[in-house]
Amino acid sequence: MLGGGNPVGSSNPAGVGSSINYVGKHAYAYSGSVTLPANSLTRMLRFSLGNQYIVGTFQFEGDFKQLGNDGLRYQILVDGSAILDTDFSPSNDATYADSPTPILLPPNSVIEVLGTHSQGGVAIDFQAMIIGEVYA
Repeated sequence: MLGGGNPVGSSNPAGVGSSINYVGKHAYAYSGSVTLPANSLTRMLRFSLGNQYIVGTFQFEGDFKQLGNDGLRYQILVDGSAILDTDFSPSNDATYADSPTPILLPPNSVIEVLGTHSQGGVAIDFQAMIIGEVYA
């Protein structure tokens, strides 16, 4: 049986936070805006999966123009091991915005999303999203 998520009557009906939420056969995790300090990986999402697995997409969003020519790094970890570790630089890479990455999240695992940037000393807000279909 699937569980999790916030009931509609709670203080967070949109399910923004670090956990996974379920609606029927779908799952989503929205970090909301997370302030990322420079040069220090910061947790944006963290949740555990039971016997189900999720096939879906990961997307990292924010105001990329704030980076200038500096870099942005984000990771997806499964049980502490990186399955995605991307270092994006607007000056070297194509436009990233609205480019979801396909993912499969395995059963009985702990999923974490971390992010940081290299803009000297300035904290910048970004958002992480995982959206997918749940399979038992």
